[in-house]
Formats: sequence, structure tokens, C-alpha cells
Amino acid sequence: MQSISYNRQLTMPNDIQSTVRSVSTNIDDTKMLSFITEAQLQDIKPVIGDSLYIDLLKYANRSETDPVNEVYDALMDGAIYQYNDVDYMFAGLRFALNYYAYARIVKFGDGNVTRFGFVNKQDQYSSRPDIAEKQMEYKDATKTADTVMQDCIRFIEHNIESFPKYAAGKVIKTGITIQCVGD
Repeated sequence: MQSISYNRQLTMPNDIQSTVRSVSTNIDDTKMLSFITEAQLQDIKPVIGDSLYIDLLKYANRSETDPVNEVYDALMDGAIYQYNDVDYMFAGLRFALNYYAYARIVKFGDGNVTRFGFVNKQDQYSSRPDIAEKQMEYKDATKTADTVMQDCIRFIEHNIESFPKYAAGKVIKTGITIQCVGD
């Protein structure tokens, strides 16, 4: 078994702050990195599979002398491409990941665990949105991320020969929900 440690995630806090809706520069990078890690593990890895996810992490942590992988760069940063004489455009996996992490910031960003329990920080110059506003922003950010993620998967599937690690270790979702109604 190989232990892997990476200095760089697929996105970084400054990428979120410069890409998504308004995010304060005063949010602790350590907190943002935990949201990025959660988004990678819960929203990205199950969709693209363990093997491709690990390969993308290795690519993000490569040295500057290592060769460039243009198809990975396109997947990460978005591109305009042609498939069967039809033009497609997508924003990239990093953009989707930034929105998944942003959604977590909206949902959990103002909470801290203290010796007094879970608290929300507030000072004399701030006001808290009600829970409905927070939920609405979280859902909208997640919807944006999901839409971009679908475009990324379409790009992978349109260029499947360039992504041999895509299917390996992928979590298959059946879409079947079983509910018990009545007694």
C-alpha cells in the first residue's frame, strides 16, 4: 500500500475567491482547504472515479519540469472543443470544484467548534441571513457546480481515449430510491 501526500489540491483558496461569487479574503485558508478536500472527496472523486482523481492530483502536484498534459489542462480549466462536427464549451473541473467548495462555505463557513459547542461568529457590523437565504444560496451554488460537472463528464466521454482511467474505480449510481409507504 502506497501512502500519498500532496501539497496542492485540485484548486486552492485563492482560486475560489477569484472565480465564484463574492467570498471574503478574511476566511481562513485552512478552513477553505478543508471545504476543498470535502468537495473533492464527496463531489468529484465519486463521479470521475478513484483512478482518474488520483492521476489528476498527481498531475496538479507535478514538478515544473514534468511534461504538460493538454487534455488534463483542458479538463481542469475548461475548453471549447469539437465532437462529431458540433462545437462544445465547458468551464472546467476546477470551476465546478470551486462552486462545490463555495457551497460548503455558504453552508458551514460561519460556524466554529469552540469549548462551548458549535457557534456562529457575529460582531456589531454583521448580520446573519435567515436559514432560507442560506439554503437558497447553497442550492443554487450546488446546481451551478452540478451543471459544470455534467459538462466535464461529457468532455471526458467525448474524449474517452484520452481518459483510460476514467471508468476505473467509478462509483455507479443507480438512481433507484426505495421508500416504505405505510405499514
